[in-house]
Amino acid sequence: MQHPDYDSSTQEQFGNNHDDFQLQQKFVDILILVNDFGLYLNKMVPKYEYQIIITCNIH
Repeated sequence: MQHPDYDSSTQEQFGNNHDDFQLQQKFVDILILVNDFGLYLNKMVPKYEYQIIITCNIH
């Protein structure tokens, strides 16, 4: 479902809505990859706990 107001404001902010979507998609892919790696580490070394913090600043 399209939200015209949101799309236009996003376009004003980022210039290109498609580029913004691609950036968000890459960030989601990174989060999934990190989560999978965390689960892998937990299986390999169950006695340790891992906490991975990612901060993402978009200007």
